[in-house]
Amino acid sequence: MQFYDFDPNNEIAQLHEILPHIYLSSRYGAWNLKLLQRKNVTHVLVSGRELSSYFPDHFIYEQLFIRDNASEIDSLKFRSAIPTALTFITTALRDPNNNILIHCSQGRSRSPAIVAAYLIYSKEHSMNVDNALVWIQRIRAIVQPNDGFIEQLRQFHIEVENDGKDKSL
Repeated sequence: MQFYDFDPNNEIAQLHEILPHIYLSSRYGAWNLKLLQRKNVTHVLVSGRELSSYFPDHFIYEQLFIRDNASEIDSLKFRSAIPTALTFITTALRDPNNNILIHCSQGRSRSPAIVAAYLIYSKEHSMNVDNALVWIQRIRAIVQPNDGFIEQLRQFHIEVENDGKDKSL
């Protein structure tokens, strides 16, 4: 498969391991089949309606049809996509041999917001929004979810804390 000209060594194209078995990247990282195979990626969560499942014969895909827009409608669509994302991630990680890539166009807003939702939801991590974002930004410095996503993550965190993890979905 041929893609646009891009430098696979560019920071935006790297796969950053946020947690064991969970990688974060842009579409450029998702285009790099050799890198995905070297990192033993088995599952790919595509966070964007404009993006594609680039290698459907090689990986298990799930796509979230969300846009990176601070509009209220897009923020609510992001919030409604969280349960699908968390189900895909937790299902993939049940097998300790699986690795998952979560990506959006730039690996800056949508996919990091999804990873933050996982860090909030996960019983093992149970982070608040600020701690989750700081954790991710330490590993991938360009991360900056839009304000609408951050607000939805704050509401999600309250739901997780108040209702228990199973009820929040």
